Amino acid sequence: IGLSGILQCHLLTCEMTVAGIALVCLLKWKKTFDKRIFVQLLQAAGICLLLNCWFWLPLLQMMGTDAFWFHDLVNHDIQSRGTWPAGIVQLWPNMGGSQTGMYNCEPIQIGAACLVLLGVFWVLCLKMKKGISRNPYGKAVLFFASASTLLVIMGTNVFPWDFLAGIPGIRFPVTALQFPARMLSPASASCAFFASFFLLWAKEERFAACIEEHKGDFIKGMYCGVLLLAVFSEVFHVNSIALQSVPVRLYNAGNIGFVGALEGGYPYLLDGADSNEYRFHDPVAGEGLEWHGYSKEGTNLSVYVANHTAGDLPLELPVIGYKGYGIEGARGESGQPYIAGERGSHGDLKVVVPAGYSGEIRISYMGFASFRAAEVISLVTVLCIGVWGGRGWITKIKRRHTR
Repeated sequence: IGLSGILQCHLLTCEMTVAGIALVCLLKWKKTFDKRIFVQLLQAAGICLLLNCWFWLPLLQMMGTDAFWFHDLVNHDIQSRGTWPAGIVQLWPNMGGSQTGMYNCEPIQIGAACLVLLGVFWVLCLKMKKGISRNPYGKAVLFFASASTLLVIMGTNVFPWDFLAGIPGIRFPVTALQFPARMLSPASASCAFFASFFLLWAKEERFAACIEEHKGDFIKGMYCGVLLLAVFSEVFHVNSIALQSVPVRLYNAGNIGFVGALEGGYPYLLDGADSNEYRFHDPVAGEGLEWHGYSKEGTNLSVYVANHTAGDLPLELPVIGYKGYGIEGARGESGQPYIAGERGSHGDLKVVVPAGYSGEIRISYMGFASFRAAEVISLVTVLCIGVWGGRGWITKIKRRHTR
């Protein structure tokens, strides 16, 4: 369920999650390749793929049948886009790039509380040397501290991302990350585990003879200090976003379409399209073609057209011409409107209206037959899980009644 949610929320986060799972499996290779556990892992992966077939199969098909901006984006070197090391320890947002010199002009870090705890822990490691692992929580805190530190370094421009991208077979997943600072997301999760085990470890550990007498007070003070630091730094950051950032204001449907295309979905613009031309406009008809009553509800379009000429005329509609659009009721007969094979200006959907045709055209995104097949696979998987879970529930009830 967790992997399904991650997959459908953000592909790059899913990529990082799968890489993390693979790393853990390699580190724990003896358990991973135990026959019983390995079979269960394969079952879990298989169920996850079948359950989400409706999502990933159409996605991969669309990625392979057309060319988008992101195909070019993932071919760029990414190391220079990483956070400068100074940005990791710079805790004040909205101060501009002059304070850090980092990409995108803002510091990106894991938070003051995590930084302080990591710093304290590594200082203690230098003093205690090999004494860390003797504590019952020592191995866990050492592992998560190391993982957190490594992930933070991977988020900077000093990590050799370009070298990794040069290794055959892994360039696409490496460069698809786009911004190394994305690694600070798993770093934050790792820091959460580290902080939990560190505080448990601190209860059991003797830091030094100078604080041994007041060990209880020291631990309580550290708890309170970390908590206050986390709360106050987070409140400052949220207030900064809410009160100082310039808001995006949407006054009409045209604004929504423009912002959605250029701010949120630009990697999925068609390759070769001019983003400067993406603005709200009416349909564009060929000379001699009349139209009126254009409306759009989601991916459902309708427009009334009349072609009084002796030739076929194009009508360009103000939507991105992704493959999969179809005209409702059209069966391919001559004299009927159809979706043109080529697109209009900056990738607009183009409809060809035959000579002498007049009437309402209804267009919707129909997708492909493989989309329906993927949906059936996912639905059958859900039903199988329900039946399997129901049988287990019924079996438990029967056992209780038998007793």
